[in-house]
Amino acid sequence: MEKPIWYHSEYSFELLENIAIFRLKPILCIGLDHVLFLKKGDSLVIITPKSQQRLVARSIMELANAKELQLYLEDLSFSHSCVRKTVKSSENDIIYPWDLIPNSALEGLPISKRLNGEIVIQ
Repeated sequence: MEKPIWYHSEYSFELLENIAIFRLKPILCIGLDHVLFLKKGDSLVIITPKSQQRLVARSIMELANAKELQLYLEDLSFSHSCVRKTVKSSENDIIYPWDLIPNSALEGLPISKRLNGEIVIQ
């Protein structure tokens, strides 16, 4: 089990809630609406609102069948979360892109805001 990561007070985090997270191997160029894409190593992480979860999974599988591709699709919704870091500054806060972290690492994060994925990703 991963240990929580402790951050200095100049950091805060936003948590994206009400989402589904998939890991897709190999990385493909996919045109889907209402998703965020993150490249992680040899995988493509797809983040979508919960309401679009089945539609996105079905679209990926239909693409694989149409192109006769061997894909590995893993649901990370229960083991990982999507967060982005904000660094507090005297002039402007610096907001980093969304990132994927294991749920076990959430414990030590100063979550300043919880955002609804249904709204953010749309």
